[in-house]
Amino acid sequence: MHSQRAQGVHYLAVDPDEEDGVDTVELTNNDLARAREPSAITRTPTGTLELAAGETVARSLLLGAGTLADYAGNNEAAAMFLPPPTQRRLGRRPGTRVTRENAYGVFRGVEYQFPTPGGSILRAFMGVSNAVDNGLSSGNLDEVSAVQRNFSARRHEIPQDYADGVSAISDDGAILILDTSELPR
Repeated sequence: MHSQRAQGVHYLAVDPDEEDGVDTVELTNNDLARAREPSAITRTPTGTLELAAGETVARSLLLGAGTLADYAGNNEAAAMFLPPPTQRRLGRRPGTRVTRENAYGVFRGVEYQFPTPGGSILRAFMGVSNAVDNGLSSGNLDEVSAVQRNFSARRHEIPQDYADGVSAISDDGAILILDTSELPR
C-alpha cells in the first residue's frame, strides 16, 4: 500500500516483529537518489543479506519502474531506474517505438511481427499508457505513481467485453495486444 507525501513516497508494510504488526517506511527523494547508486550489499556471518528496509523499498520501486519502461521499449527511462548490471542482463537494443490507440487510451511501446503458416501476420504489441510512459520518462516516481493511479481508476470504467484482438491490461498502465492481419499481396 502506498500514498503520496510531500517529500517522497510513504510505504506501509505488515511486520510481525513489530508490536502493533505494522512497520512504516518513509522515503524521501534523497533516499531514492541514494538507492540509484551502486552500494555494497553485506552478508551476515550466517550468509543472509543485510539490507535496510528503506533501501529495499527504494530499490524495489526503482526496479518496478525500470522494468515497466523496459517492457514498453523506453530504453532511456529504463536506464534512469535500472542499475547497470540489470541493463546489461536485459541487453535491449534501441528499437522503433509505436503508438496504438484503443478504448483504454493511447499506448506507446514496441511491436513484434511474426508470419504465420496461414498467410497472416501475428502482431504482439507490448506497451504502456502514454501518460505512464511520460511519467517514466520524467524519472520521477511520484509522477509515475500518480498517473498509474489515474489510469487504474479510469481502466475499470471500460466495458469488460471490449476486444482489440486479444489483450491483457494491468493497473500499472501496461498492455499486451495480440492480433493478426493479412500479409500484403
